[in-house]
Amino acid sequence: MNESAFIALKIKDQYKGIYCHNKGYPEHAGKILYKNYNNEEKIKKLIELGDIVHLDKSIDQPKEEDLSKNPIPGYTISYHRDYKEKWEECSPIRFQDKKSLIEYIKLDSNTKYIYVFENNEWEFTEIIEQTIENTKKLKTVLKK
Repeated sequence: MNESAFIALKIKDQYKGIYCHNKGYPEHAGKILYKNYNNEEKIKKLIELGDIVHLDKSIDQPKEEDLSKNPIPGYTISYHRDYKEKWEECSPIRFQDKKSLIEYIKLDSNTKYIYVFENNEWEFTEIIEQTIENTKKLKTVLKK
């Protein structure tokens, strides 16, 4: 399933985030973010990869492996690092506030989910037909 997501981190009074192309739904991306990217330092490293094709448990690059040609379970795939896309086209995006982040995402008809890490926890928002549904704590969404 190729439902995309946007993953963001609140840094001071701003937000910084990246696009995730594949498996952005809560049962995959949500679960991985909640279990593996649960502190600001890990999330910063994830976001510094720039836009990603696929989110997984590790952001490391296996030695002598080309993840664009040979995806390995457990490894995140980055457009810039692994597919050699231009940094300007896949670098993280900064937003002055959450409202501008959400308005930007609403314009992208492909993005279905927004994950924002702030106040030491993940928030989850679903977009249905470019309408923002209620934002919830990710942990409550995963417990359903």
